[in-house]
Amino acid sequence: MSVTVQAERLVGTAELEHMLGVTRQRIFQLTSSGDFPEPLTALRMGQIWDLAVIRSWARKVGRTLTELPAQWPLASPAAAGTTPRSGKYGRRPE
Repeated sequence: MSVTVQAERLVGTAELEHMLGVTRQRIFQLTSSGDFPEPLTALRMGQIWDLAVIRSWARKVGRTLTELPAQWPLASPAAAGTTPRSGKYGRRPE
């Protein structure tokens, strides 16, 4: 079955962390629970969800979502003025 969704309506784990204000570990717990929406698909980088479905779930369970900043879908690291993550666990070296 093919599903068509606008790209700006897709969210992954990083977006969910920001929107829910929780850690990656908590996202894993939530997505493992029976009431969290099923992802649209899983890519090599992780699972992705339809933002409208996540918003609906949040209303249903009484969670407040923080909207993503307009600049959220960053272009290349150079265009965003950042450097790629590196080091152990993807953290930037200090």
